[in-house]
Formats: sequence, C-alpha cells, structure tokens
Amino acid sequence: MDIQRQYPSRDSKMASQRLTLRQNLIRAVLGAVLCAVTAPALAQRCDARPPQSQFAREDLRRAVSEGDLATAQDYADRARRGLDQLAGVATRCGCAAAQAKFEAASTQVRHARDAESRRELRDVITTAVPMFDDAIMELRNCAKP
Repeated sequence: MDIQRQYPSRDSKMASQRLTLRQNLIRAVLGAVLCAVTAPALAQRCDARPPQSQFAREDLRRAVSEGDLATAQDYADRARRGLDQLAGVATRCGCAAAQAKFEAASTQVRHARDAESRRELRDVITTAVPMFDDAIMELRNCAKP
C-alpha cells in the first residue's frame, strides 16, 4: 500500500485529470452564462436621473445665491466637476448629444473662477443653467427604451 501512495496508479491520475477538465468546463460555462446575464444589465446603466445631476444642480443654485464671491466660486467649481462627471455618464450611455451639452455647460461654468464680481459670476452661471437643463433632457431621451 505504501508503494501505491508514493506512485499513484495511472487510473487515478486520469481520474483526477478528468475531474479537473470537468471543473474547468463547468467554470467556463458558468462564466459565459454570467457574462450573458450581466451584459444587458450593464448596457442599460443609462440612468435618466443620475445622482450627480442633483448635486450639480444644487451647486449651481448655491453659486448663484451665495453672497461671498470666493464661496460662490467654490460652489461653481463643485458644479463644474459634477458636470464633468455627468459628461462621463453620458459617454458611457452612448449619448453624444448629452455629453456635448454637459461639456459646454462645464466650460461655461469654468469661466466663473475668473469672475471678478458677484454679478459677473451670476451671469456666467445663469448662462450655464439652461445648458445643464438641455443636457439632462438629452440624457433622459437617451435613457428611453
């Protein structure tokens, strides 16, 4: 018996190889099934109301209403980063029109950091808000089945 433990028989090697092949085949099939099931779910990640949109909208509103120029510029910068994230969301959704509009709004808001007065900053942000609204509408249109 000691000799069989040290030198397993050819049959036991083949049995373990068959088991390994079977396990690999099962893993491959399960992996393929998992990919087939999750691919449509990942492709439909185009949310009509991504959470970033609410944050960006709130930051735009705060930038317009803030009394201190430096604080308003901070809110505008937050809104710009949110708009950049939303452009990325639109890109992943395959919605080029929404992406372009988010990028245009982001570019407009970027000018807020150069504003020298509250009035100038408000004008910049007020111009960007309709662009943002149009981009959200485009994203909603892309999200429709």
